[in-house]
Amino acid sequence: MVAGRDGQHLVIVSHGGIVGASLKDVCPDLDPDLIWTVPNRNCAVTELELHAEHPDADISTARGVLKRWADCGHLA
Repeated sequence: MVAGRDGQHLVIVSHGGIVGASLKDVCPDLDPDLIWTVPNRNCAVTELELHAEHPDADISTARGVLKRWADCGHLA
């Protein structure tokens, strides 16, 4: 999904469990306790910023920074 989309903002819709389980691979410096102690409700928003080591690198080498986790502020 992210190949060839440098500098673009993407919206990816996914199950929160998949996102939570994948974050340890994308954000290796992240404290995993944060992910499993903060509830991730339906329609919550999680924001990541991804950076590739090299522009032509495989996305599997990308590293990310968690900007926002399970934010429900937009829900009434």
